[in-house]
Amino acid sequence: MFVGSGRLLNDVGLFFAQCRRHEPEKALSCFEEAQKISQRNSKDRELEATTLQNIGAIYNCMARYKEAIDSNTQASKIYGLCDVFFAVTLLSTLLQFMSSTLY
Repeated sequence: MFVGSGRLLNDVGLFFAQCRRHEPEKALSCFEEAQKISQRNSKDRELEATTLQNIGAIYNCMARYKEAIDSNTQASKIYGLCDVFFAVTLLSTLLQFMSSTLY
């Protein structure tokens, strides 16, 4: 794979996540492949954290809250907890998970 393939797959995943037909399974597949590429390229920690966060967002959309929390927790270890957008995403996932378990 070429150098920018991880970023390209991440962008394709975003397309599937945001397109009218909203295809979370295809988005998840792209994000997971981008994640594998970013892990092989240890210099691109930002892409690794971004794809983990995107994976978490897709899991959240699919109501797979525990997996969303796990993925976002992994991203937090790379980002550090100083990223405000990440903190809001994780809090939202936790709240959705908690509300889903109450009913």
